[in-house]
Amino acid sequence: MSSQPVVIAVSVFAVVGIGFLTWWEWPLGNSSKVSVQATAVANSQIAPAIAETPAPRLSIVVLTLANLSNDSDQEYFADGITDDLTTDLSRISDSFVIAHNTALTYKGKPVDAKQVGRELGVRYVLEGSVRRAGDQVQVNAQLIDAVSGAHLWADRFDTNRRNLPEAHNEITGRLARTLHLELREAVGRRIEQEKVVDPDARDFEMRGWALFYRPFSVANRREAQRAFEQALEIDPRSVDARIGIALVLANNVSDGWSSSVEQDKARAEQLLLEALERDANRSMAHYAMGMLRRVQNRLAESRIEFETAIALDRNNPRALFQLGLTLSYLGQPGPAIPYIETRTVRGGRS
Repeated sequence: MSSQPVVIAVSVFAVVGIGFLTWWEWPLGNSSKVSVQATAVANSQIAPAIAETPAPRLSIVVLTLANLSNDSDQEYFADGITDDLTTDLSRISDSFVIAHNTALTYKGKPVDAKQVGRELGVRYVLEGSVRRAGDQVQVNAQLIDAVSGAHLWADRFDTNRRNLPEAHNEITGRLARTLHLELREAVGRRIEQEKVVDPDARDFEMRGWALFYRPFSVANRREAQRAFEQALEIDPRSVDARIGIALVLANNVSDGWSSSVEQDKARAEQLLLEALERDANRSMAHYAMGMLRRVQNRLAESRIEFETAIALDRNNPRALFQLGLTLSYLGQPGPAIPYIETRTVRGGRS
């Protein structure tokens, strides 16, 4: 009997087998990062040598606040704060925030922040609780470094139990505004500690924002601009770098730190027009334009820019505060007060 049919049969079987394996291993369309990582965790015993992908620098999961009281109203209150805070943090430029539905899978379970970080591919975990104490409701929150397990920040909010709906927005807003600053600072410290040998544009942008948010001084402002300039040099398309440089220039003019006022205003204008052309929905771009319009004494336009920035990010702390100042300059101190009272910026006016 000829061996040719046998060879053909073996070849066909091999092709079918390869095809089956290819189909089995083929990526599942646009599956989310979380789903891919969850599968990798599930299969870790089968393929322990799979390399872990570093988590994005500005990545976080907001775990559902634990209800420490037998009160269903507080359960809804805790879930509502968690959901809204997840949405608000996702508005931070270049943030990676795990969806609320995914975070819910950890609800009611003992949580280890480092394990959660590995499973979801995030660097930061926010957890907390709601507890009733008489007529008061206490909300505790803490930000944890998912790599080291270290506690980076914690705060407690007290509110009257009879005003839970009103307290919801106030607490969510305060948490979002504070976390915006804390996360930027944490990322900035991490970049400094890691001493990245070959930093990319995103590293310089994030370092620039961390420096910008620190207590304002000539040195911090100068270092922030230098970081943004390096980012723009590496990536000439960078929107964040343009916004950062323009914001430093506008603030220097406003604070009397500019040695070339007209040139700085002109460059800030050009950078912001380019940034808005690339991304008209960036809250910080409109905030920076609001600052520039005010130093140009175009107060009505400044007000519109700050209002647009807040519409795009209701918890932009600087836009809220600066809108209040602009309203006061326009002779409207009454409407200005609520915005000025929301101020949570550390160490500076801008």
